[in-house]
Amino acid sequence: QDKKMHGRIDVEAIRQHLLKKPHITEDQIAIHTGTRKELLGVDLYSKKCNIRYIITVEALAEGWDNSFAYVLISVANRGTTIGVEQLVGRILRMPYQHRRNNHKLNQSYVYTTSEKLSTITQFLQKGLMNEGYEEQDMVTRANIMERQDAGMHVMDQDIRLPCIAVRGKPDHLLVYESDLLEGITLDGQESPIIKNLRSEEQAQRIDVDPRGKGMIRTARQMRFSVSKKSENDLVQRMRHRVIRKWCDVRSMDNFVRQTIKKTGEPETLSKDIGTVVYGINCSLDKIERDVAMHRFKELQNKDRLFCSFKGLRERMEVVRPQRNNSFAKHLYDDVEQMDDEELELAFRIDGMDQVSWWYRNPVKNDNSFYIQGWEKYRVYPDFVIKTKSKKYYIVEYKGAMLRDTPDTLYKERLMSILDDLSGSNYRIRIVSGESEIKKLANDIEQETGHV
Repeated sequence: QDKKMHGRIDVEAIRQHLLKKPHITEDQIAIHTGTRKELLGVDLYSKKCNIRYIITVEALAEGWDNSFAYVLISVANRGTTIGVEQLVGRILRMPYQHRRNNHKLNQSYVYTTSEKLSTITQFLQKGLMNEGYEEQDMVTRANIMERQDAGMHVMDQDIRLPCIAVRGKPDHLLVYESDLLEGITLDGQESPIIKNLRSEEQAQRIDVDPRGKGMIRTARQMRFSVSKKSENDLVQRMRHRVIRKWCDVRSMDNFVRQTIKKTGEPETLSKDIGTVVYGINCSLDKIERDVAMHRFKELQNKDRLFCSFKGLRERMEVVRPQRNNSFAKHLYDDVEQMDDEELELAFRIDGMDQVSWWYRNPVKNDNSFYIQGWEKYRVYPDFVIKTKSKKYYIVEYKGAMLRDTPDTLYKERLMSILDDLSGSNYRIRIVSGESEIKKLANDIEQETGHV
């Protein structure tokens, strides 16, 4: 939630939260709201469609439909039961009704953050039983997300965490949009040629026969009418799906128009507009990444990047505090929950003699520490450690399976750059596996000659 919005849900914050997961990419997320309609023209039934997560406000209640939705997460604090039954119905159709060996795949799921969980649950159960479900078909588990206001457990008025900054700016800190994207133009950029277009005749909807006679295939209604086949009509239909903050409407229209001319006739493209939009977005994302990386390197080469320092607040809100918090040296009274591997590393850090305090860095919290680089998303290292000799260790923990992923390799390069900029009092690194954890422990202890 965004406190500035007085409890309303920030759609972009949800998208950013998903993007921090190592297995989720931007093309797998679509936002469909009153002002941002990224589902228009997208064939969710196409095997070429990469969308896995849809963030919406009222689209489900207004009648938007997709029978392949199995999981509904409601982050709105619904105070009434109006519309809840309709929302849940969206994920109960499960078109491929084959019994799976993994029992989790035989169920649909509803998650809610409503404070009136018991009322909502009772209403859902009653509504579903009216539709023919039995009580044993439903499982309810309450897991209320706790929030705890935490103060500093280890008082330290001299905290200085390193951040990448740009010389010649009043506020110094590197900002992705203004420092790396400002002034980008599509003029002169190569527009893509979209391949593997699917014709309207191939579009089918596969569903379960309501009469219980197996699977049925029906022609699927296309999202857009193809009665208007002009190039201008097609450009207008696609514009809102490919818009970028850094690009003016004229340049975007020309880019889309060139793509259409290079790919095929407007009538053909109209029949598979989702594939066209996806191809244009991929091309725009690459242009943005290439420009951002180039400008970041320019700042490096011109010696305009340096290290600026920030502190931490004395109080912070902890979401999902760790149960049975027994850490003696955690900077704050409470610590956010960690997985088993992170916990093992945390206990190891907490037990080191030379550690003055350590801090489990939350992701996108008011008191989070982050590193901005040439990629759009910020990097939030997992642990910040301060030793008794006033040296800092900034540590990102990665499981062995994630050690060589593109996300990890990017973070490793970025953290190495900040490590060079920050000076001898800072050690910024990625840690993965027992040997690297042991080396981290040895480095900390060897500061004063103790191993």
